[in-house]
This record gives sequence, structure tokens and C-alpha cells, in this order.
Amino acid sequence: MKTFVAQLCLLSVSAALFPLGTVCAQQTAVVDFAVASNIVALAWESTWPPYLVQTSSNLLDWCDQGELLGDSATGTLAAARAQAYYRVRHLNASRMVGDFFGLVQTEQGEGGMPLGRHRLKSRWWLFRSAGLYSDYPAEFFGQLVAFYQHVEDGKVATFAGRLDSLGIVATPGDADILTIAWTNGVGTNERSYLLTLDFPYAVNAVPDREPLPSDPYWQLQCSYASPQPELDLLELAMGTTTTDLISLVELTPADTNDYQTRVRDYSVVAGGMTATLAYWEGLPLWQGRPPLVFQTYILDCWTAPTWVSGGGLPDFSTDSYFARTLLTTHHNFMDGTLIEPALDPALDDTVRAALAAANVRYVYTQHPFYEGVGNEDMRLIGFDHKVRHP
Repeated sequence: MKTFVAQLCLLSVSAALFPLGTVCAQQTAVVDFAVASNIVALAWESTWPPYLVQTSSNLLDWCDQGELLGDSATGTLAAARAQAYYRVRHLNASRMVGDFFGLVQTEQGEGGMPLGRHRLKSRWWLFRSAGLYSDYPAEFFGQLVAFYQHVEDGKVATFAGRLDSLGIVATPGDADILTIAWTNGVGTNERSYLLTLDFPYAVNAVPDREPLPSDPYWQLQCSYASPQPELDLLELAMGTTTTDLISLVELTPADTNDYQTRVRDYSVVAGGMTATLAYWEGLPLWQGRPPLVFQTYILDCWTAPTWVSGGGLPDFSTDSYFARTLLTTHHNFMDGTLIEPALDPALDDTVRAALAAANVRYVYTQHPFYEGVGNEDMRLIGFDHKVRHP
């Protein structure tokens, strides 16, 4: 029988997550809690949004679960652990968060390396700073309050603060570029990040219109002090890299999309294992509009939990954004998906332990949509970075 525990109030949040002079956290009381069919429903004292729900199995290690929550002081999320603690993180105690500006997130489409995209996968909710507005793009974007959700040390975490407080800000070259550089970790675990915003106009001059989240071309790069594993999609074998690079995009709103999008819903069967996946195709925005000519749809959102069963492993499912990464080929002829179940904080503890004992960190699936463009396949990747058939 599963036991679910709700905390009565928000515990202390590490000050390291909140740079000095930026957004601060505050205790927020949980006022209602219920569990039904492995779904947890929470309600908390309403203050000033946004909020994040966090979960822990030991009251020591906390992980963000789900998306940023807006005006509603309620949330629902998957619950599967034998015992779990929940708390609500109030992200706007200082009331610095103004109007919502936009969401940019990892582009999950054509090109890029699978583990690199998976490692750097992130979502950036951007809000105007209350009471601040600059006509100069470099200042305007730097003043944005960013909630940068990403994986840090094996857990989903969220930076909360002004974008220009994330690291060292510069406008190099021809001043059409804004960069922010920061470093995490020390020694062999050091990781050097560079966020680059490449604008279609000068960042230190007043443009002829209001700025948009999709004005710049967003890229996030990370350089590692120690080589990191990488999957060669052609050979389905492991190599290493010391640099990852991904693009970030704002997605076209589904109700204003000029092109017909569709749900990709399929199963991959190989080696006695079955993986079932479903997602909604989408398009990126560029300067507020979808591309006039597009080549490949990208992931808009997962529309159902991903299920994996068979092969002598325990069955599991995940609806976590960070536990699944899509890699599609040109014109969407074939999909690859990388699944890391341990990144889902709701993963059942017995499943988590069994996968670790079986040396399964990732499940990689490959599915062609047309004949002659590839084979349906599935591989298991261990914690020792070895690739094997199910």
C-alpha cells in the first residue's frame, strides 16, 4: 500500500537557488491534500504566483515535479512512490514578478546529439520585472525574471531570478548578441554554461517595435571539465564529448497554428520489450511567427504518459518532461526517443531499484514512419555507458 504525506507548510529553501537581490522564497501553507488513483491533488494558501510543487522521499533531497503554476493555488501530479513528501515553493515572495512574457524551451526536433539535448533540456518561463521597463533590448531581456527549470545533479531544479543575475552578461561582437556565462561544480565536475541570444537588431539601440521572446535565436552551450557520454545514432554506440549545444524556442500556440499538426501515437516493439509513446507535433516561432517554409515538426508536448514493459524488467510509465527527450530526423521520417525513468520523481521505488540493479539508466527507442528510412529498434544504456539489446 502506498503512503503519501503532505507537509503542512513550505520548508526552508536553500538561498543558493535565489541570487541576492532577485526573487525570494517564502513559506506557503498547504491547506488541502488528497490522493486518488495514484494522483496527488494539493491546495495551498494563495499569495502571489507563480508556484512550483516539489517532492522528496526523505525530506532532504527535493526535486521539482511538474510545470510552473500560475494563478490557481492548486495542483495535481502523478504519485507512485511508496512514501513521498510534498511542499509548495512560492517563487514571488518579493513581488518582483510582473506580466508573463513567454516560455522558451529546448527544441526537440531535427539535428543535435541525443544525450547532449537530454542533459541540457530546460524550460525558461520569462516574466517582466515589476516596475521595470527598458527600451533597449540588452537591458530589457536582462531585466526579465526567469524561472529556469533544468536537471542539476540528477534532480529537476529551478533557478529563480533576473536573467542578468544568472551569470556574467556581455554584448560582444557587433552588439547584435547578448551572452550570459556561468559555472556550476568544481574540479572534474565543473560545467561552464553560455546562453547566447542572437537578435535581428542591435541590442543597444531602440528597435521599432515591442520585443518578443522569439526575436533572438536562443542557444545554450555547456563545456565540461570531464568527458561526458554521447550516443552515436548511426552506430548506436557510445562515445564521449566535452561540449553540448542546444537551441531554445518559443512554440507556436496550438490554436493559432497555420499548419495542420497531429498527434504521433505509436509503439516500438523489440527484444521482447514494448514502449508506447504519444506526442503532439508543433512549430517554433521566429519573431512572433511560425516559419513560412518548414522542414520538420518538433515536439510541442507529450500527450500521454510513456509506457515501457517486458524484457525481464519491471513495467513503468512516466509523464515527466525531463524523463523523455525526442530526436526526430529530417521531414519526420523517423523518431528517436531517449527515456531516463529515474529523472521522474514519481517513479515507484521498487522499479527504480530494479532498473538500477539491472544496469538500465536509459531506454532508447527508434521508430520509422516510412519504409526504407530505418529500422524499428530499442536499446538499453547502462550506468556504465554500455549499449545493449533488450
